[in-house]
Amino acid sequence: MARKKFKLSLLVAIPALVVTTGGLIVFFTLSNTRRTMEDFGWALFREATNQSINETRNVIREAIPDIETLGNLYRKGLLETDRSRQAGFYAEILRSHKDYSWVSFGDENGTFIGATRPEPNGKLLRTNISSLAGGRTLSYEYDLDERGSQKFYKFDGNAGYDPRSRPFYELAKKTKKRVWTPPYIFFEQGVPGITCANPVYDAAGRLRGVFSIDFDLNSLSEIVAKARVSERGVVFVFTENREILGHPTIKVVAKTGQRAEGQILTVADIPDANIKAFFAELDAEKSKDGKVHFKDRAQHNFDLAINGENYLASYSRFQIDEGLHWIIGIIAPEQDFRGIVEVKENYKRAYAVSIAAIVLSLMLAVVFTRLISSPLRSISMDMERVGRLEIDSSKINQSLFAEISAMDQHLQNMKGGLRSFASYVPKDLVRNLLKSGKEARLEGSTEVLTVLFTDIAGFTSFAEQLEPDELVQKLGKYFEIMTRAIMNHKGTIDKFIGDGIMAFWGAPAADSQHAVQACLAALSCIEALRELAASPEHGSWAKQLRTRFGIATGPVLVGNIGTTERMNYTVMGDTVNLSSRLEGINKIYNTSIVASELTYDLVKDQIIGRALDVVAVKGKKHGVRIYELLRRREQATAAELELERLSEKGLSAFMAQNMPAAKQAFAQILDLHEHDLSAKLILQRIADYEALKDKSTWSPVNALSVK
Repeated sequence: MARKKFKLSLLVAIPALVVTTGGLIVFFTLSNTRRTMEDFGWALFREATNQSINETRNVIREAIPDIETLGNLYRKGLLETDRSRQAGFYAEILRSHKDYSWVSFGDENGTFIGATRPEPNGKLLRTNISSLAGGRTLSYEYDLDERGSQKFYKFDGNAGYDPRSRPFYELAKKTKKRVWTPPYIFFEQGVPGITCANPVYDAAGRLRGVFSIDFDLNSLSEIVAKARVSERGVVFVFTENREILGHPTIKVVAKTGQRAEGQILTVADIPDANIKAFFAELDAEKSKDGKVHFKDRAQHNFDLAINGENYLASYSRFQIDEGLHWIIGIIAPEQDFRGIVEVKENYKRAYAVSIAAIVLSLMLAVVFTRLISSPLRSISMDMERVGRLEIDSSKINQSLFAEISAMDQHLQNMKGGLRSFASYVPKDLVRNLLKSGKEARLEGSTEVLTVLFTDIAGFTSFAEQLEPDELVQKLGKYFEIMTRAIMNHKGTIDKFIGDGIMAFWGAPAADSQHAVQACLAALSCIEALRELAASPEHGSWAKQLRTRFGIATGPVLVGNIGTTERMNYTVMGDTVNLSSRLEGINKIYNTSIVASELTYDLVKDQIIGRALDVVAVKGKKHGVRIYELLRRREQATAAELELERLSEKGLSAFMAQNMPAAKQAFAQILDLHEHDLSAKLILQRIADYEALKDKSTWSPVNALSVK
């Protein structure tokens, strides 16, 4: 069928609009320059604000999971009672977080145990152990090098420090929950900071002490110094009380003495005339009660004149954690954006006007409308469905115009490519990319997710029995049922690793039940494999397969990792490594699903499990309690409930060195399950313990040397 060129059909009408188009381009190019400058300036302000807020949150919020973990470890009695070793533990936390300045614990007796870094960017760490005696504070300090070797630094017979009188302790004691202090001056350094404090109580509800993680706020000045909006623009951080927390060129504290003496600068104290004018303009708009309420208007753009020159200014109030809100302020001369705006933005407007003129000319081609509208409408609806990742294989629209037919052909080709693309990456990620219209780029964030690793036990022997093609087909069927079970529980398949699978929950779509969904997915995988083994078609080979699972929950780096040419949406971090190690631990205990303590704490109301052991996986010094997942709690048998009770009782007694109670509990387990490997292993370790002459060298943690 001969098709007419749509372009040639419109060339008759376009010349009539050339003069009009040229006039409109010149008119709009030379107008609205100041408005364009403001729009461009606000866009740069938003980018700088978002950059500063994200970096600030990432730095400060690192403390939340760490301080909660410290509280949990204390309540479970898992922290070292030896003060020196406890201080060393805090030093290791400090070493892994370069933005922490102190990690410490103070108790109701005035005892203080903590670790700090004497130099802000140095590798040397210093521990402090102090206690009250005769009205004086006896303070011992030790230096720790990168290998953890300890060297005495100094003793102070009257350090004058009592944690109970410090702002963080008093506030945590008052609120009885995790809390952030307002900015204050640190005791020895005389620098500004904030503290995340977490009180801990005994079973009777009595306060035992307060854990704390300190941040030196000088780091905020480094963050805002990087977020420049123009040559003379300034980005700064302040509180609702107008205390300056971060400024690219001004120290935010005037040090006037030692031991917490000092003053955090406020707007009234700083020499920056532009920032003073910034707040003066806000005061001119204050409410009836004479105050500026940042909480009521969390974001505000405004302009002002300083010495006859126009400035753009804005502030954005943001939340870091409950009860912790700061404000990002920006001020910059309008003139800084003039050159950029006039070149870039006016050309953009010129192009926009040209397009408008062409659209106007298309209206003259009304004779072609009916021939065009129907196929274009069909293509538009098809593209909308593609945007929702509803990719079907519809027929190509037959149109009079070759361009429209070619467009539909290209759309169908694109849909075919997207169908293939969606098989390689998470569909939620593809859907988000299509919806946003943005190009994928290297980026990531730290989130608390749940990660799962699987592996087939004895796969090498199984594979040796089959020809390559037959092995691929059977492995494909195995992956099909496993993938279906994972995706039915909202999991994201990261990758296939040989005969194993790596998956995670909670990203790209957020899910507050990520731990529960991951554990249910593992149980569903086992059930699906059991059904496959029972089927007449696949049972002969599927019954040979036994899958091991490792599940861990914690903070990970999640995002697009790789290069600009090739990237992978994946997760990285200690939690991923722990999940992989837990999968391998199944070999030791003859189990199928092993989960970390944090995972089990999140799922134990819905899934029954039994405490297996406390292990330090290869590459780690500290132990973590691990659990074997059994089934959904509502399906649990009386025997499984008894196993859960006895395992928890026995392991807790074992950790507390109450060996008679531990032996009794694990012996009862063997009465119920004579082949229970966990009980046998721990009973052997109890026997080893009882044979020790020097029991002070004993540790309940099973340090594993294999992956």
